[in-house]
Amino acid sequence: MRFKVLAASLLAAAFALAGAQQASAGTDVTDDFVCYKGKRLGDSPAPQSGTASAASQFAAAQTLELVKPFMFCVPTIPALNTDHLLCYKAKGLKLDPTIAVVTTNAVGETHFEAKKPFLYCLSGQKTIDLNVGGH
Repeated sequence: MRFKVLAASLLAAAFALAGAQQASAGTDVTDDFVCYKGKRLGDSPAPQSGTASAASQFAAAQTLELVKPFMFCVPTIPALNTDHLLCYKAKGLKLDPTIAVVTTNAVGETHFEAKKPFLYCLSGQKTIDLNVGGH
């Protein structure tokens, strides 16, 4: 059960970020994402900074410690959205008090308690490296 809650939390974070970016750009929020757990390859450049300053609907600006790349999300309809999300495990301050959220999407209604930052997702572009992995 704990894995299902964690997976739902990760997807909710990615969907929320993507929706907010599309809404702020004045576009329709119509795309979903599929997220893949992974790791940074040993020969790839390390992130330029181990921290990020972030504010959200739930908390004032705070410095998050970016621990490591954790998840990569791709749009289900690339023609509508060419952005991709690379999410880092992040450490930040606990919310006090926690925040109860009700979300509604194609799966149904979910009641969720936001406790602390866990991921920091950055949108960007991707290329496929055919020289690495199981190709």
